[in-house]
Amino acid sequence: MKKLLVVLGVVALGFGFTSCKKECKCNIAGINFDMSSAGIDTKEDCDAYASLTEDTPGLKCSWE
Repeated sequence: MKKLLVVLGVVALGFGFTSCKKECKCNIAGINFDMSSAGIDTKEDCDAYASLTEDTPGLKCSWE
């Protein structure tokens, strides 16, 4: 029984780390895009991309 609890604890801890992963997400006219495939992997990169594209109507990017 202790082994089962340890395994469940490890699995829960793993899910906790993966659910906290944040990404740069952009929204264009209600369509969401994950920008990690474009090489935007940090909050600073996401903020820089958002400031470059702030003149584009309908485009909103945020670190979530």
